[in-house]
Formats: sequence, C-alpha cells, structure tokens
Amino acid sequence: ERLRAAAAAGLASEDQIEGLIDAHQTILGAILDQQIVDIATGVRLSTRVDPKRLSKGDRVDLRDALRRVPGAIDLVREGMI
Repeated sequence: ERLRAAAAAGLASEDQIEGLIDAHQTILGAILDQQIVDIATGVRLSTRVDPKRLSKGDRVDLRDALRRVPGAIDLVREGMI
C-alpha cells in the first residue's frame, strides 16, 4: 500500500512501483519455496536460496528481481516511501 501511495503521490512511477511489488513477490516466493524444501530435509531455515534447484526461468526471474532491490533502497533512503 505504501508503494502504491508513493506512485499516486508522484514520488515514483507506476512502472517502478509495480516492478518493485513484482520483485518482492518473486524474492519472497523463492525464499518460502526454499524454506519448504529445507524443512523437509532438516536444514536450518534461512533466507538463502539454492539457485541450483531453480529452473532456468526462475533463476532469471530471481536475478531480475534482485536487480530491482537498489531502486527500493534508494526510494527508502530518499524518504519517498
């Protein structure tokens, strides 16, 4: 909601905000999927994702999502959101 409010206030473009929301969903989904595998195999939970277990498309999506993180950090640092 804060991200969409930032776009509505003109602090960031709609495309930038939607990209950040998509990136968040991709990153969080990868972490949660990995944690499900980790629970099943008795591995201690973390936010690490083993890229070897991802399909090529999922690796590309995750890499693209991670490239959007600096943009989110910039928005926060500048007090826009």
